[in-house]
Amino acid sequence: DIAPAFVAAVWRHETGQVKGEIGSSDLYKKSFNPAGIVAYGRWPKVAHNHREFNAYESPQIGLMSLVLHLKQFYGAKGLLHIETIIPVFAPVSDGNSPASYIRAVKADMDAMRKLGRVEP
Repeated sequence: DIAPAFVAAVWRHETGQVKGEIGSSDLYKKSFNPAGIVAYGRWPKVAHNHREFNAYESPQIGLMSLVLHLKQFYGAKGLLHIETIIPVFAPVSDGNSPASYIRAVKADMDAMRKLGRVEP
């Protein structure tokens, strides 16, 4: 139910500290947290920039947690589109620009989709 291009675009946006390179951010390197998910529940935690974030054992578990997080916290509330998810996921109150984030995610999704197309 979740477009793989959306998950990959969020992962790239959240962890691409070095020129958009996935997994280059300091938080990702110490937590395998693909979306900067703030600590909640029973997940182990890691401190970063005076906040606590979920920490995962591997990139695979981190990625699975992102998908579950999107389904449980956004999909279950009827937030099913980029325009409704991003303002809640990355709010202005956290210092984000939801409009810029939406544009970046859409551009990344378009670029990823073009990779899979075969031109005649």
